[in-house]
Amino acid sequence: MATQVDISSQKLSGDDIVERQNKLSATEQRLYQVLDITQEGIWDWNLNTNEMIHNRQWFRMLGIDSSVLTNTLDNMMRYVHPDDKTKVNEALLSHFFCKTAEYDIEHRMIRTDNSIIWVRSRGKVLARDAKRHPVRKLGFTIDISNRKASEVSLQEEQEKVKKNEQRLYQVLDLTQEGFWDWDLSTGEVMHNRQWYRMMGIDSSVLSNSHENMMRYVHEDDRLRVEDTLSNYLLGKSEEYDVEYRMVRTDNSIIWVHSRGRLLDGDGHRMLGSTLDITKRKESESDLLEQQRKIRENEQRLYQILDLTQEGIWDWNLITNQMTHNRQWFRMLGIDSDSLVSDTSLFLDYVYPEDREKVSTALTAHFAGHSDNCDLDYRMLRNDGTVIWVRCRGKVIDWDLKGNPLRMLGSASDITQQVESERQMLKQRQLLRTVIDEMPDFLVVKDAHGNFSLCNRTVADFYGTTPEEMIGKDDGDFGVPPE
Repeated sequence: MATQVDISSQKLSGDDIVERQNKLSATEQRLYQVLDITQEGIWDWNLNTNEMIHNRQWFRMLGIDSSVLTNTLDNMMRYVHPDDKTKVNEALLSHFFCKTAEYDIEHRMIRTDNSIIWVRSRGKVLARDAKRHPVRKLGFTIDISNRKASEVSLQEEQEKVKKNEQRLYQVLDLTQEGFWDWDLSTGEVMHNRQWYRMMGIDSSVLSNSHENMMRYVHEDDRLRVEDTLSNYLLGKSEEYDVEYRMVRTDNSIIWVHSRGRLLDGDGHRMLGSTLDITKRKESESDLLEQQRKIRENEQRLYQILDLTQEGIWDWNLITNQMTHNRQWFRMLGIDSDSLVSDTSLFLDYVYPEDREKVSTALTAHFAGHSDNCDLDYRMLRNDGTVIWVRCRGKVIDWDLKGNPLRMLGSASDITQQVESERQMLKQRQLLRTVIDEMPDFLVVKDAHGNFSLCNRTVADFYGTTPEEMIGKDDGDFGVPPE
């Protein structure tokens, strides 16, 4: 026995199929456009086939050519730092066995150029089979290297993506960015849940319009935000990208970073994201305050240094500029209103015959052949007179490749010391001449009978020189001791 049922009315016409395909294609196009403006790597994992689909940002983040990588978990795990693989696997298993509501972990990854980045990876199982085994998982991975590098200067700029509209909103609800979709023809704006959470807004009581969204922009920033948006829409700027303050429903103020752009081929629709950057701004404010205090301390330091008798210099080897205290200029008789100069000024005042010696000492120190640079040399004062200086310096900052970045040092005028030493040397030479010219024996011995001093008359008697006799006794020259 058999039955027949007429289902002609349920069949779609060719036009209906084409229309649905066009709508699907338009939806997918909008999805990929959203994905391409994000800073997050989105992934969709089929656990039955072990196949993983990534957006372009995931590959860009790791510097991978997507055409040469097979999208499997094993290939993805190749880029996880060896010391973090265990905790990544444990986090995955905990979520698979329902011990955690979602997969959320921070770990290191190794890019194709061998550089290491920190990432935060979040995901959630969307489907399980009859035995509660996970079969599909969606998630995202974001580069948090800046935040990890300095907890003081937190910066998490995240941009979110979707593969289709259903996947988009599932992924976006896991993100920390507020996404918005603005229909410029109707003024209607759609937000994801994070945007409302960020502002502390009950989405059921807010009308989704651009005007209502602008109500939460801080009044002191509103005109700037509107001007930035207007310039982008009028084609005066390439993108809408602005940082400003917003007022939450509890009247607290947060800083946000908002970015957006028009959909290609559709001048009536704009997609964008808004990220809470309050911690980053607070960090920047703290950093600026610290820099202000450093400048004040440096100013006080230079005021103290101006009271010293030493010329102090601070050499920035990147810009090739040197900062001196006023004593350095006074020492050389230079009248200068600025404490900053090019290194050529320093080299111009080094005595010509000593420049090679100075250059050789600096080169050796920069190459790591000496702990510091310490040498005496001559300099020319502004009035043409020559002075002797003792210069001591040391590189205090190097880059990762061992190149010097900054060097500190001092220069002391030792002209009087050099002249005193010369006078003393002349006096010793004169005294030596007087002693050597004496016709009588002149001998000084220590307690052990060793010669401490003798003149040339004595040395000639022993058949040697005065220098050879020092520290020896008569027996060393074949003469019985007294």
